[in-house]
Amino acid sequence: MNVADIIRNLSRHGKVLYGADQARKSLERGADVKLIIMAKNCPKEKREKIEKLAAERKVPVYYYNDTAENLGILCGKPFVVTTLTVLDNGPVDIGPLISGVSGHD
Repeated sequence: MNVADIIRNLSRHGKVLYGADQARKSLERGADVKLIIMAKNCPKEKREKIEKLAAERKVPVYYYNDTAENLGILCGKPFVVTTLTVLDNGPVDIGPLISGVSGHD
């Protein structure tokens, strides 16, 4: 399964949150976050805050090599999605995304 299929299936069959603020809040409150997926044009200040929190909590961050607009379309949303927070991947194998993250095998 390719990256686009994994992300599409996560948004359909998993428990996910949309947006950088939701990602930050989830990490700050210690939610059991499995993975953060971030669009390449996520605003720098939000990206850096999420990266710091994710590193502290050992949550992998996958950098989606496309825009927030296209990530939103891929997720079937009528809005931009800068960040996708995966709380439960359901039946979707996220291993290929995590294995592509630096520092995770």
